[in-house]
Amino acid sequence: MTLKETADSVLEKLGLMFNPFYALSSEALEKREKTHVLSSDDVKIINSVNTVLNGETKKIIFIAGVFGSGKTEKAKIIESYLQRKKYFGAYVKVDTSDVYAIIDRVLYMFMAEYRRKNPGEALLTKIKEYLGKENLFENLTTKAFLKNEKAFAEALPYLLDDIKPFYFILDEVENVFQTSVSEQKIFFQFLSYLAEKMPEKCIMILCGIPSAVNIISSIHRNFYHKINEIYVINPLTDREVEELVKKRLEIARKPELKGRIGSLHPFNLNAIKYVNRVAGGNPRKILKILKTAISALFMYPNIEILDEKFIATILSGRKGRRGRGKIRLPKNLSKDLELIVTRYGGQPVSYLELARVNGISALDQYERLEKLRELSLLSRKGGKYYVPNEMRETVLKTLNIKTEGSE
Repeated sequence: MTLKETADSVLEKLGLMFNPFYALSSEALEKREKTHVLSSDDVKIINSVNTVLNGETKKIIFIAGVFGSGKTEKAKIIESYLQRKKYFGAYVKVDTSDVYAIIDRVLYMFMAEYRRKNPGEALLTKIKEYLGKENLFENLTTKAFLKNEKAFAEALPYLLDDIKPFYFILDEVENVFQTSVSEQKIFFQFLSYLAEKMPEKCIMILCGIPSAVNIISSIHRNFYHKINEIYVINPLTDREVEELVKKRLEIARKPELKGRIGSLHPFNLNAIKYVNRVAGGNPRKILKILKTAISALFMYPNIEILDEKFIATILSGRKGRRGRGKIRLPKNLSKDLELIVTRYGGQPVSYLELARVNGISALDQYERLEKLRELSLLSRKGGKYYVPNEMRETVLKTLNIKTEGSE
């Protein structure tokens, strides 16, 4: 029997069409609302958004959370809510260190909506007429912004007033910090102008790691003071995790079995609580553990209920590399480990610093370092990673680095 056939037989036994936890993020699922669990954090943010919808005001909101805490999912749920309220919107993920490309992307979305609502009308001609400036700029782009900030700021209302009400969501804002300080200042100056000129009933939402708020404060105080509300995402409660698991299982359950077996099957409640405790209430970590548990079942053909003991066995197997000799690593993980050892001497270094050196996103870097941590090759304190003393010899063997006195 092939590996796929074995996996299929396990799912058949469980009454599932696929592994419910294959997608570690709801972004990968077609119907996000079907799996989203409404938390107290969601209620607070939606209530805040409603004050904009129901009043004559505008808001800049920052959603802060560690990686895997569900920032993007919350932003997407809010986006769906605002779209149902007939809001135009721009969702932009900072997936490049080119801040000018991000600014151009935002302006392009706004300009496209303007042209949709005002077909045939030349926005730039209108701006020039109002401002009395000839050849102000060829287009509303980063180039125009850098050429004349003040004129650009004066021009923004003529664009923004015609596309309201709108929302603007900027996700993974921490990736901006991989650029130079001067470029960071330019980027947040742009956001500051956007926030200042944004009409009433409009909303700007930024999503990022908690430390991003403090960094923004040090880089651009003016924009920092324009942020109206900051929401720090709390860990999931046992009840919320139970509901999340039930919803995931429901979409994967065979139709003929729905309502005939327990909604948590093949898990029991103690297992779910244990997973939440181990994962610290982090949704991505919870889903990763549950995905691994389902996938590992083909090695335990007689197991029918996935209880706390089974989960603990699976996790201990994953972490049972401590004290071993050389470990074979994928090339990218080996590169990260070697960088930490050779450049930083195995001492604590921020994942943001490593992301900048490697030229990758902060999220990609974080996930790579977390894989090394799962193998016990790295430890973490705060947002910094280092080689623990008890694993130093194993790390050096893994990297083929000879220690003093070795031949």
